[in-house]
Order: sequence, then structure tokens, then C-alpha cells
Amino acid sequence: MAEVTIHYAGPLVTREEAKSQKLTRYFTGIACSNGHIEQRLTCNGKCFTCSRRGYKRTKPPIDFHNRAFNFQDLTEKRFGRLTVIRPHHKTYYGSTYWTCVCDCGTQKEIKGESLRSGAVVSCGCFLRETARTTFTTHGLSNTRAHKIWRHMRSRCSKPKNPAYRHYGGRGISVCERWDKFENFLEDMGTPPDGFSIERIDNSKSYSPDNCKWGDWFEQANNTRKNVFIEYKGEKKTIAQWAKQLNIHHATLTGRYNSGWSPEDIISVPVKPHHKRNIAGWPTTGTVN
Repeated sequence: MAEVTIHYAGPLVTREEAKSQKLTRYFTGIACSNGHIEQRLTCNGKCFTCSRRGYKRTKPPIDFHNRAFNFQDLTEKRFGRLTVIRPHHKTYYGSTYWTCVCDCGTQKEIKGESLRSGAVVSCGCFLRETARTTFTTHGLSNTRAHKIWRHMRSRCSKPKNPAYRHYGGRGISVCERWDKFENFLEDMGTPPDGFSIERIDNSKSYSPDNCKWGDWFEQANNTRKNVFIEYKGEKKTIAQWAKQLNIHHATLTGRYNSGWSPEDIISVPVKPHHKRNIAGWPTTGTVN
């Protein structure tokens, strides 16, 4: 029983009488639930001390041994992935928390009602696995192939992309089948190291029959800026002719800009110091 404390003594007035007399406080002489015998507020009937800001009501301690609980021993029982080890603690209102170990090895304290109702079946690993399975489409979002596919679609469909004017702005698009990454990966496969997607015909869109994986040299020789020179039935860019002849491309470019004919650009020999020996390139200076 709470201790009774008398803070005020005065004429006894009921709340109804206080309201009729338009009093803000009144005194009944009866202790409140916290044991205070003092004036009460007419607006809510609470004593003055209990109504003060910051007052914390003190709850009497509960005798857990004498209070009747609907207690069920869950020790060594299994709920989903959880195995109950021992009781952990009881709350003020009698709920019991149990120490459980999950199949993944994690220990966690879980409320008994949650275990019995099936609301909790793991330490959280089951939810993470379910979410990963539910929200995962292909699991390849961080791969190089997905990055190439994403950038390909961006420069063809998003005007804010810096390269849009060279692709989508020119009418270059991505075929409808490649709107799904899985179809793109099935048609193209995984890109080799140092290779990226290349359109065989630079004026057509991205599609399975017009795309392949190409290295940087093939990519550089398949742009609109390249100058093609046809000689003896072979049509190549200046860079490709320079590689075949082992001549610096600036020499061939200078000849082209000076108005030389294709035969003279390719067949006229150069001075020895203009040649360069590059590993893997032919050492011949002219094409016969």
C-alpha cells in the first residue's frame, strides 16, 4: 500500500461544488492513487503534485513469485530455425524473454509470445534470405557485362547523357529484345578482357546481328571520323594501312590532306627514319 502524505488541510469541497463556485482547485481530504492528500485540480480531478510537469509515478514492485502468470516452459523447444536455451528475463507485465540460438549460430533474446505465435522463426537471417530471393532479378548488376548494357541503353535513350547526340540523337537505338539484360547476355555472352561492344555497321542500331565484342583498335577504326583509302581492292582506314605498312599514321594523313591519290599514298616509299618497328607489325614499307 502506498504511503499517505498530507500536504494540505482545509474545507472539504466536492468537484461539482468547485465547478459551481468556479474554483480552479478544491480539497476532498481523500488520498489520490499515489497517496497524496492535498488540493486537486478542478479541470481533471488530479491532485496538484501528480499534475506537475516531470512528476514520475512510482509503481509498487511486483512479486513475481506470488503473481499468477500463464507461464510455459519453452526450454529446448524448437521454433523454425530457433532453439530455446533458457529464460532471459521477465517484463513488468509478465512477458518472458528467452535466449535462443539460431541455426546460423546467432544468439538472440526473443519474446515468448512471438515464438509461440510463429511471428519470429529466426534471428533475422531467414528474412534476409527471403528478401534476397524475392528482389534479385539476375544477380549480375555489378558485372562488367551489365555495366556495358546499362551504358549502351543510356546513351541511346537518355537525352541528358553526354554521348546521346552521337547515338540516340542520330537515331541509333537498342532492339526491343535487349531491353532485358538476360537476353543481351544470352546473345552476346561475357565480354573478354579489354573488349567492349561494337556495331558492325556504324549507321545501324544495336541488335544481335549488328554487334560483336571488339578491342580498342577495332573500335577506333569503326567511327564516322575515320578516313578510308581503297587500294587494289582493299578498303582500310589510315590507321589500318599505317599498321600494315609500318608507317606512322601522320605520314599517310599528311599525304591524304595534301591531295595525293590513293595509289601514291600507299605505294610511295618513305625515308628510313620515318619507319618504326613495332612488335608484331610488318616491316615492309610498301604494298606490292
